Amino acid sequence: MGVNKIFQEQRRLRFFVLGGILSMVLSVPMFFAGGLVSAGAYASGASNNIAGVWLSVIMFLGGAVALGYGLVKGLAYRDGVKANAPQGVINDAYIIGRYVLNMQNDIVDEGYLLDDLQYKYMVRVAMPDGRRLEMQTAEQVYFTVPENGTGRIYHQGTWITRFEFIPVVERPYHAPRL
Repeated sequence: MGVNKIFQEQRRLRFFVLGGILSMVLSVPMFFAGGLVSAGAYASGASNNIAGVWLSVIMFLGGAVALGYGLVKGLAYRDGVKANAPQGVINDAYIIGRYVLNMQNDIVDEGYLLDDLQYKYMVRVAMPDGRRLEMQTAEQVYFTVPENGTGRIYHQGTWITRFEFIPVVERPYHAPRL
């Protein structure tokens, strides 16, 4: 999966979540409007009030399904659980920085990590074309990623599975003169 594919996938999944939220926001008033229509039909003595009830139920359930689908897809992507995404490679990725987040998404100093808490290990990467990307990784991989280093990133979505450090080769004309 290339870098452009990652950005397209992130954009698409944001629209899934946004679409699910919008459908819920619109379906809840439609649910109550359908209930009011059926209550009004019942109060006026009409025998055909079931249409408003079914309309409101269908609109509400459609919004709930769209919201659930969007949230599940978004959470799966955020956690790097995209099992159907092929593993990709980013060559010559420059590591801008790395940081640890607690469950409230506050940055935690690496010296104060506790064994009994869960953390998100994040790496900020500069692509060879200049774009920036934030990627999540496991604790074991996180500590192998050097800040201000260049290397090869093996990833699945925005989840770093492995990092290979490429040391900068010193050129002879950069050596100090004696």
